[in-house]
Order: sequence, then structure tokens, then C-alpha cells
Amino acid sequence: MLSARFVLQSPIKPILIYDGDCNFCRRWAARWQARTQGAIDITPSKQPIASVQLVESDWTYTGAEAAFRALSYGPGPWGQRLFRLYRRSVVFAVLSEWVYGIAARHRPFFSLLCAF
Repeated sequence: MLSARFVLQSPIKPILIYDGDCNFCRRWAARWQARTQGAIDITPSKQPIASVQLVESDWTYTGAEAAFRALSYGPGPWGQRLFRLYRRSVVFAVLSEWVYGIAARHRPFFSLLCAF
């Protein structure tokens, strides 16, 4: 929820950074790559990180906000609608970050769930 930070050096296209040591994160990164169809670069972090980060030309987003913003680069209206809902609804934003936090703290469990 409004976790954006100022970026000093702008990337050419947005970069989604995820924890490369995490199976759950790798699976979701592959899904994001497919859904955004190359509109963003997706790369693993060299060190473990607590949440996904999306670096744009002038801002960095984290957590659920980064996930929704990344989806907004994909084709079709759903990613943009979800990001807009996140930005406009405090209830949706808080609930999204809460669910994201649970998944982030229990990655091995959710990795098993996503395997099925």
C-alpha cells in the first residue's frame, strides 16, 4: 500500500525482482513472465528478499502492490483493473498485503499447494 520509492537510475523497461532461491517465487515469476509477454524484465535477486519488487523508471513497488502493478503491463484489462482497485480501495490494498504477507512467510507450504 503506497510502498513506492524513488529510483535514481531508470531501467529501460520495468524490472520485477524476486527471490531466486524460493521455489514458490520462481513459479510465480514464470507466470508473471507469461502474462506480461515481455513487457517487463523479470530477474532473480542475488540475495534472498522478503517480497517481490517492481522497479520502474521513477518508482519501486513492493509486495502485493508490485504484483498488481506488474500484472497491469500484461495484455487485457484485468491487470490494470486490479492495480487500479488496489490504488483506490484501502480495504482491498490492506487485504491484499495481508494475504501476500501470509504467503511470503509460508513460502514452502504455498509452493506445495501451487505444485498441484
